[in-house]
Amino acid sequence: MCDLLSRPLARLRGHPLEAMLEVLDQFDLTLSDNTSIIQASINKIELIAAQTLLSDPNLIGESSRRNNCGDEDDFVDAHTGCTKCNEGPKYCLQTSHQ
Repeated sequence: MCDLLSRPLARLRGHPLEAMLEVLDQFDLTLSDNTSIIQASINKIELIAAQTLLSDPNLIGESSRRNNCGDEDDFVDAHTGCTKCNEGPKYCLQTSHQ
């Protein structure tokens, strides 16, 4: 930031220059702190994602294989193309062809 403002800052003298340099120093410090905090958050997210993947490698994409009922027993039957949706296997409420 100071590099971008070097020419205008060269024209300042005394208190205005000191005030501007103080503002820029505070800006640089805040930017550095925020960058560190963001990087730490990214590292935590990546760690949690890795731990989750290690504990259950099939977790990713699980919800996309479920039908709208939401229970694990309600997956589409590979042979009939139907789901039970808590009504038992005799009801075909949803087919894989819909």
